[in-house]
Amino acid sequence: MVFRVAFEAAAEVPPHAGPFEVHGDYFTDVIVACALLDDVAAGRFVLVGFGRDPWPLQVGYDMSAFLEELPDVVAGIRSGQDVELDLYPPGIEATFVFSADADDVVIRCSSRATWQPSPDVERIDRRELLAMLDALVADVARALHDIAPSVAERSAFTRTWVAGA
Repeated sequence: MVFRVAFEAAAEVPPHAGPFEVHGDYFTDVIVACALLDDVAAGRFVLVGFGRDPWPLQVGYDMSAFLEELPDVVAGIRSGQDVELDLYPPGIEATFVFSADADDVVIRCSSRATWQPSPDVERIDRRELLAMLDALVADVARALHDIAPSVAERSAFTRTWVAGA
């Protein structure tokens, strides 16, 4: 099984009419935006690998936890440094360590829950992984723009992502 992460947008999602407060703080805006995307069923968060196809994830909480750490993860991968991503939501409770190995990235998964990864190590081409993470970001930003364009244009994380997280 090959590591894969994505946001798969729903075919049709109505614009969101409710209030959405933009804080201008990346972490807060990610939490609120993921809740908004979840509220309108804008799509699904997909993670495959380490013996799970797919992982049992939700957009509102699990994707938020993943995206909170994504800028640091991308920076670490680009610089060739080891970087950790903690998927802390209850029931998931897994840590991924991304390590450079020539043109590849080795991803180690450890679980703090009863489930154990098998295999616990996966390897992916660095360019392929970065393209996958960029696509995740673009798809989330596009879905947010589709349901709340004024919010998408003002939120901190969209500006960060558009600039190339």
